[in-house]
Order: sequence, then structure tokens, then C-alpha cells
Amino acid sequence: MKKIYCEGIGELIEPRKDFAYKEKKIFVNMFGTQYQTEITFRFDSVNIKEGECGIPKEVANVYKEFFDNFEENIAIVEDMIFKFYNEEIILDDALNQYEDESELKPLLDKKELASKMNLITIYFPYHFDSESVRFGLIFDCDWHEDGFAVKFLNDKIVEMGTTDIIL
Repeated sequence: MKKIYCEGIGELIEPRKDFAYKEKKIFVNMFGTQYQTEITFRFDSVNIKEGECGIPKEVANVYKEFFDNFEENIAIVEDMIFKFYNEEIILDDALNQYEDESELKPLLDKKELASKMNLITIYFPYHFDSESVRFGLIFDCDWHEDGFAVKFLNDKIVEMGTTDIIL
């Protein structure tokens, strides 16, 4: 694995020979638990020479904004996932149950989410648009086999759902 420096992001690792992915390992505190995870950048590597960063400046700028206020952004994500779980997931589960009682129970504390989900990556997919940058947090979760994601557009959360909203 090679290390590459990208302005505005720092040192990244090229885990594959196709140069289309770059990663950075980080620790994230969420739901009262510390996760060791990675930030993954995916981009078009056609015109990128070996050793070049290749991540568009717009992506680096959004990355910097998000991580300049990282703890605050993570707290917002925690609150929104907690609310989403207690409103959407519980309701969907109750409506889809054939038995009298739903399998999933409302949570009383955000820390309870640590036993239900695991942060996999902060993912910056291929960037198509100079006007906006989409990225998201991707989780494994116990309520859906496809996992769970929180999608951002620039610095705003715009959608939550299964991982296909990001991938």
C-alpha cells in the first residue's frame, strides 16, 4: 500500500493498484462507543498519474468543513439516527409484523444504538457535480441486511436509509 498526500485532507493510503480508492484510518466516538473506521474516497482515476492525489478540490473542501466541526456533526448524526430509529424503524417493524408484538423496541438512550449498529466507513463516492458533494456514513445494523446510511449533500443531512442511498 502506498501513501499519498492530498491537500486539505492529509495523508491517505492507496489500498488497491487501480488508484480509484484512497483511505484514511480514524477513530470516531458515537453512541458512547469508540469506532476505528476509515474514510474512503472513490474517484475517477483515468487521468490520474501514479502518486497524484486525484481527489477533486470540491470534495477536499467539503471534507475539511465536515471535519473542522467533526464532534458537532457527529452529535447531530447521533440525534437524527436516534430519532429516525424510534420513529421510522419501529413503525415500519410494527407494521410489518404478523404477530401481535413488534420485535424492535423504542430506545430510551442514544447509547443503546451502539448494540444495534456499527460504523463501517465515511464514504465519499465518485464526484460528478461541481455544485455539490455527496458523502455519507455507512453502518452495519441489526434491523436491515443492507445496512444503514446517513447521506450528506455538502454540509447538510439530506437522507437516511439503507446503504444504497450512498453507494
